[in-house]
Amino acid sequence: MPKFSNAEITMTTTSILRWNDQAQPSLNSVRKDCRSIC
Repeated sequence: MPKFSNAEITMTTTSILRWNDQAQPSLNSVRKDCRSIC
């Protein structure tokens, strides 16, 4: 197992959280589009 510094772990965690924040709204809009189509 490679050893990571705390800074690297924090940066990775924040980037994952940011990606989730960006992904959630697009998923919600896709669901709304599906409801209007279906």
